[in-house]
Formats: sequence, C-alpha cells, structure tokens
Amino acid sequence: MTGKDPQGKRVLVVDDSNLMAETICDFLIDHGMEPVGPAPTVEKALSLIRDGNLDAALLDVTLDGETVFPVCEPLAARRIPFAFLTGTVEPLPEEFSSTPIIAKPYKRDDFLKALKALLKQS
Repeated sequence: MTGKDPQGKRVLVVDDSNLMAETICDFLIDHGMEPVGPAPTVEKALSLIRDGNLDAALLDVTLDGETVFPVCEPLAARRIPFAFLTGTVEPLPEEFSSTPIIAKPYKRDDFLKALKALLKQS
C-alpha cells in the first residue's frame, strides 16, 4: 500500500451529529478505509487517539457547545494529519490557519479528493 492508496487507512471521525458521523463512516467504509469512532465529544476523541493507530482525522469544529481544538495537539504530537469539517464561516484560530478545511455540505468527489490529500501526509 502506498501513501496515495486509502485502502485500509484508519480515519478518526469526530462529529456530534449522529447523521453526519454515520454518513462519513459509511463513506470511509465504501472507499476501503476503516472509520475510528465516531467520537461526539472531545473526551471520546482523546480516548480514541490514545487507543488507536490512526492515519488521519476528520474533526467537526463545534461539538455540542465545545470546540474540537483540544484534540489537535495530541494529533499533531503523533504526526497524524487532520482536517476540519465545518459548515460555519467563522475564522479559525491563527494556529490552525494552515489546517485543511472540508466545508459542509460537501460533494462526495470533493470530500474524497480532500481525504486522499490528507492521507498523503500520513
């Protein structure tokens, strides 16, 4: 498997919307990847990061009143690439200005392209 091949890659899904998380997990499975989670909270996401061998992470910015930003430091420390999933237009904190953003709602082809680019970093 090359870094360009998403087959078998483990992708952490952090989203508090059951429908969105299920849709993303199904999409990953359909493309030969293994979803990890979904994690609806920062606490659950941190637990999955500690427990798992991850290739990438998809992070919803807002999780039921809290932000996902505390999850970013342990991902970066483990050199796990991540992208934000967001439907808002509010600017991200400066330290995340170079983090890829996948805007909701997204087109399946655009989502897959962004995910493959993310996985090239792992």
